[in-house]
Amino acid sequence: MTKAEVFPDRPSLEYLKKLAKQQVAALRRQGKTASLAETHLALARKYGFPSWRKLKAHVEEAERQAASKRAVAQDAVLSAFDEAMQAITSRDTLALRQLLSAEPGLANRTGPHPRWGGQPQLLHVAIESDNLEAFELLLNSGGSADGDNRHYDGWSPLMISIHWKRDGMRDELIRRGANVDLIAALMLGDDLRVAGLVANAAALRGSFPNSASPLHFARTVKSARLLLAHGLQIDARDKYGVTAPQRWSDARPRRAGLIRLADTLGQKTQVDIFTAVQQGRLVQVRKLLTAGADVNARFSTQSGQTLLHAAAWNGDLPLVKFLVVKGADLYALDQEHETTPARWARVALDAFHRQSCEPVAKYLEDRMF
Repeated sequence: MTKAEVFPDRPSLEYLKKLAKQQVAALRRQGKTASLAETHLALARKYGFPSWRKLKAHVEEAERQAASKRAVAQDAVLSAFDEAMQAITSRDTLALRQLLSAEPGLANRTGPHPRWGGQPQLLHVAIESDNLEAFELLLNSGGSADGDNRHYDGWSPLMISIHWKRDGMRDELIRRGANVDLIAALMLGDDLRVAGLVANAAALRGSFPNSASPLHFARTVKSARLLLAHGLQIDARDKYGVTAPQRWSDARPRRAGLIRLADTLGQKTQVDIFTAVQQGRLVQVRKLLTAGADVNARFSTQSGQTLLHAAAWNGDLPLVKFLVVKGADLYALDQEHETTPARWARVALDAFHRQSCEPVAKYLEDRMF
């Protein structure tokens, strides 16, 4: 009798499913007949389980136990800041109100982001999460409209509200006196304010969000021309290796006037498969795939995600369905967070309240399990 291999201490069901799919594909390339059900059974027996269902149940129970242990450990060390972040992301206004009442200075404290890097304030995450009740409560509890942005890559609450198109929050921050600096003025498309700010050369010096040039944040041709006239380089790259014209091209919707300006300056941007997916241009994606583009191609910047990750994050259900039909890997893991496209859709829904991601997540999950 063949001895079963040692089962991993921290098994991943997503990984085992992907492994089974890869084995099926390899067998078929060799001209052998193979089904996913047979491969699941063989994989289960390899690890000493009589069936795939038994293996699956074992892994799910192990994952539940691991999650329970993590929850217990987390509960033991939760600080008031962590609890407040949790209240914001779970939309528990009562809990947030009680925490702010018990610790008045909490509204202006910085700490770990609940989902990724950086040390934002609670207000930053309330805006990202589109949690209007938390946003108003934090401001009314003494939270600064300008925020402490030193450990969040220079992103102010106002910039975040503009970036995520939280128009009501943006207007309220301005009403409360938030500082409209050069980057915020550029993001607002306020040419007059931009002109007034760049009259002082100091406004163009120093560091900016994402280690970018102010040109990356331009929204109008007039402001872009003004920045270029003050010596800013159109080919300067941000910390992700992306130029301003590339940012303009990737924007949704595309900034056509700015792209034409870049073209006249010799910075013509090509609409490749990555840009087409980011912009939700289904017809262009179809053309590029027909011409030979790889449906499972990965972005060289950001998180090393696939095209399907990007479409799922954007909540673009028609494009997601098209990519899946064309063979996009449902189980592909991005290189930074090691999660699937379905998980990306769930995070976008939970973190940013992006409702279009809910049907995308359900569609992908239904096809995975």
